[in-house]
Amino acid sequence: MVAPLTQLELSKFADIAYQQTGIRLTANKLELMNNRLGRRLRDLNLDSYRKYLRYLKENLKLEISNFIQAITTNETYFFRYPFHFYMLSKEVFPALQGNEITLWSAACSSGEEAYSLAIVCQERLPNFFSRRVNIYASDIDLSVLKKAHEGVYNSYSLRNVRKDHLKKYFQPVNSDYYRIDPGLRDRVALGQHNLKKLFPRGKVDLLFCRNVLIYFDNESKDLVLENLVKSLKPGGYLFLGESEIVPDMPELIRLKSSVARKLE
Repeated sequence: MVAPLTQLELSKFADIAYQQTGIRLTANKLELMNNRLGRRLRDLNLDSYRKYLRYLKENLKLEISNFIQAITTNETYFFRYPFHFYMLSKEVFPALQGNEITLWSAACSSGEEAYSLAIVCQERLPNFFSRRVNIYASDIDLSVLKKAHEGVYNSYSLRNVRKDHLKKYFQPVNSDYYRIDPGLRDRVALGQHNLKKLFPRGKVDLLFCRNVLIYFDNESKDLVLENLVKSLKPGGYLFLGESEIVPDMPELIRLKSSVARKLE
């Protein structure tokens, strides 16, 4: 039987998490991490957290993705926070000018948000088929990016998708699972990215980074926000999670509590 995770062991895991991602694991996460990391111990057939610490350090490049997945919450689903997508259709898309539009789903997890953006672009972006639309999706966790590339989702994840869109953009796998249409999947470029670094694909018109900043301490959060704002074109839009508030920054105009536009 594995002995419970101790505060000392948690602090050592926390150091690795912070060094690699900027995510801060606090002392009050002891029980939660005991459960989540415990599952990883069972997967590896290890009988102590001390042994997992050693394994993680000795196999960091190989194991870091599994570690990150264990300590973070990847709950997501299609068209999460419908108001954001309504705002895209009614306010943001009509304001986007030019023949090339670039969108970025940052910390995209298993891809539901990115593919939701692809659907709403095709359905609601004026002159979609005559414009060049680039959709990028990134996450630090390679395992969730693999799921995004596979593009297979259950009915619970698809509960907010309209029936006509489900028929148009998804192919049934069985009674409960659907696969994203290959044409839509190919519209989204997936890649690994750490938000503590600048986005390597250039500047974007629209940036979704929702329910991510809660994992960072203030120092890392400031760095990530700085990088996000630098990645926006003048006049570009930033969407945070529905319960998050865009901080006061000189480059941004807050449109809603969780939505801002960069000054032109």
